[in-house]
Amino acid sequence: ANALDVRAFGLANGKSISLTDRSVPRDLRETVLHSVCARFSTVLGPGSDWYHEDHIHLDLAERRSNYRICQWNVYDPLPQVAPLLPAERPEGAPPREVAQKADASRPDAPKADHGKADEPDAAKSDDAAAPESAAETKPQQTKKRRQSRRF
Repeated sequence: ANALDVRAFGLANGKSISLTDRSVPRDLRETVLHSVCARFSTVLGPGSDWYHEDHIHLDLAERRSNYRICQWNVYDPLPQVAPLLPAERPEGAPPREVAQKADASRPDAPKADHGKADEPDAAKSDDAAAPESAAETKPQQTKKRRQSRRF
């Protein structure tokens, strides 16, 4: 067999180094890339095809004219994620203003119609009756149509 698939290296101290892991220092991964591309005729890794996204394929098979393939993209580390919670407020910061919530169960809660006189309500009922009679004769359109699009 001339080929080998490598996912990680196990070290003597018990740690392992994954060659496709973005958290491994980029310099180390690039050093391994240059080393294996000089030694093997075929090196396939992330970026070559979907099959080699999680490991490195190394092959010694010789090709015509000593043709070599070295397709392994060494990706940058992923950006740090923003913290889920905001930073704590400084001690010297002024207190935040908190809006009061209206409680519907309280009987003394103000309603919007209490401050109005009876006359505007009567005017509203007259105005409300007029559109109803107009609605009986001609149905209201729900959507305004462009005149240029009609046939």
